[in-house]
Amino acid sequence: MYENIIFDLGGVMLNWKPQEILADFFDHDQQQITLYQDLIDSQLWQDCDRGLLSFTHVIEKLDAKYDKQTCVRFANILHTYLVPNPHALSVFEQVKVAGCKIYILSNFPKEIYRQVSARDNFFKQIDGEVISHQVQLLKPEKKIYMALLEKYNLRPETCLFIDDLQDNIAGAKACGINTVWCQYQSKLLGQLQALGVLV
Repeated sequence: MYENIIFDLGGVMLNWKPQEILADFFDHDQQQITLYQDLIDSQLWQDCDRGLLSFTHVIEKLDAKYDKQTCVRFANILHTYLVPNPHALSVFEQVKVAGCKIYILSNFPKEIYRQVSARDNFFKQIDGEVISHQVQLLKPEKKIYMALLEKYNLRPETCLFIDDLQDNIAGAKACGINTVWCQYQSKLLGQLQALGVLV
């Protein structure tokens, strides 16, 4: 039924838990955690994901309440926290063995994407990708899903999109793409088995 499986990166293929990352980076300093969570949720961060700003430009534009040296250090090590999730990686490998084509559709800053895609071997096994900074679009905007479908000539009814955020799931559904909401990566295998993608 599903010929093409589309994976998100952060929160699905890669571990992405900002609160835990910030707690570790700032040694559980709640004031700093809250401050930098606001940054991750900001328009500046979205503009970086969209490819409109580099991390360097984001840091240049920051309010004075942020320490720029700390921001540089955080940007430089962020990729070390974004590591492959073993449950999702196992599902990825089983999907590949099952004969499905695999695509990546993700909101991701250029600098961090360059680092993780060079580091992690699963990127070498994908059949295609659309990353937000490449097309200056963000999930859940309709155009980014359509960009993937059009780039690889995919029919939406043959695709299954996996994401950890409900807004992104809704965006895919609006384009006629079937979806799996990945709340817990440890349950992803069971979700795909229930759909008949994996046995």
